[in-house]
Amino acid sequence: MKIPLIVLLVITSLTISSASNAGFAGGPYFLWLNLSDNKHIDKILNKNLDKKEDCGEPNMKIVPLPDWISRDLIEKAMLRGDKSSIAALDRVMKKKYPEYFSQGLDGVIAYSDAPKPQFLNFVRGRKGILKDPLPRSANDQSIWEAFCLMVPPITRPI
Repeated sequence: MKIPLIVLLVITSLTISSASNAGFAGGPYFLWLNLSDNKHIDKILNKNLDKKEDCGEPNMKIVPLPDWISRDLIEKAMLRGDKSSIAALDRVMKKKYPEYFSQGLDGVIAYSDAPKPQFLNFVRGRKGILKDPLPRSANDQSIWEAFCLMVPPITRPI
């Protein structure tokens, strides 16, 4: 029995398309928290996100703070660098977040004015907090670029 060429081409293209997405995790998926009273930071991020800016990560998703991760835990881990809080934050990042995906979160980006303006980054599976101080004269574009540098890599299992 001969298979028509068009059927063969369709089957081949479907196979190649499926294989190219195999193991694709999507993301990165991360939490964003403004730990300061500076609402201008949120306005800068929202303005860029509304313009579909994606920090070079077209599948990134900023997710809301879930019930099982407390703001207090994030402050202790990220602002104070408390080792037990960092370990606890790493554990809760692995919990399923069913509205978006099943493998947990990749990290947290936070902003703080204390002791100086800075972005902070926690990446799942790492034991430390990355801090990126901002100059007081930072403009909106440099603040957006600093935020983008903090976007965590995909660390969830595929």
